[in-house]
Amino acid sequence: MSNLKLGVLVVSAHDFIVPKDGQGAACAFVELHFDNQTFQTVTKERDANPVWDQSFYFNISDPKCLPNLTLEAHVYHLKEDSSKSFLGKVCVPARSLFVPYSLQHHPLQKKGILFNSSVKGELGLKVFVTDGDGHDLPMNSGMHDEIESQQPQPEPESKPESSKDDDLSLSSDYLLKETNPYLGGGQIVQGRLVPGDVSTYDLVETMHYLFVLIVKARLDFVLNSEDVAGSLKTYLEIKVGNCNAITKHVERKQNPEWNEVFAFAKDNNLEPSVLDVVVKDDDQFFGYWQLLNDLVTKA
Repeated sequence: MSNLKLGVLVVSAHDFIVPKDGQGAACAFVELHFDNQTFQTVTKERDANPVWDQSFYFNISDPKCLPNLTLEAHVYHLKEDSSKSFLGKVCVPARSLFVPYSLQHHPLQKKGILFNSSVKGELGLKVFVTDGDGHDLPMNSGMHDEIESQQPQPEPESKPESSKDDDLSLSSDYLLKETNPYLGGGQIVQGRLVPGDVSTYDLVETMHYLFVLIVKARLDFVLNSEDVAGSLKTYLEIKVGNCNAITKHVERKQNPEWNEVFAFAKDNNLEPSVLDVVVKDDDQFFGYWQLLNDLVTKA
């Protein structure tokens, strides 16, 4: 069994709810539960702010399971008929002991969610880990070393001896080597690559674009007297595959000009044989034009 112990110093409590049994102040005592072990303090007769200053030590059966354990401190009032009534409880997870050893005042909690009894007050506890020699071990320092020392250490794996020749062969993989990679260039002749002069553009992947230059349009319409000159704006919507673009809005007239260039990348589901152009303005659809011939791509 491990030599480690969990030490608990029950210091004091205050601000209990006065029991409704005619005794006035509570006759309080504390029950401690940890790792299937139980301890109990003495009972303080009719004391609203009892002070115990009693220490208890719990055996730690398995140090590896310590972070998963919880210390529970239940505070009770001892009635005249020797029965007890619940005043509150405190739960201290062992993983929260990774703090310097000091007095902590814990607010009392209800016995459970389903219990409607009112609970108030605080319980002062000092909780620490100690070894068999009585030395306190803060969880953030010596405690880890102590747990590790009590665990069986795995035997070191034996490594086969390597010869000097093997060491040289392994180290050669990390030496500088002269290489002569092919960087591209040339042309395809009868399905074979004939190397040629390498240019700067051969070092990057070729990407194809469709460039559309919108210059101007000639529209056949009559401007109504009700329309105010300059209030309506004409624009074009260009569609190529799943891509579309819109020109700037210009003043509505029969010969609008744009002089805009649009580039569509071929890898965006581009259908290079179909180009749609829709003429619109702010309030109506003018027309639709589609180019079905093969379009020229440019790298």
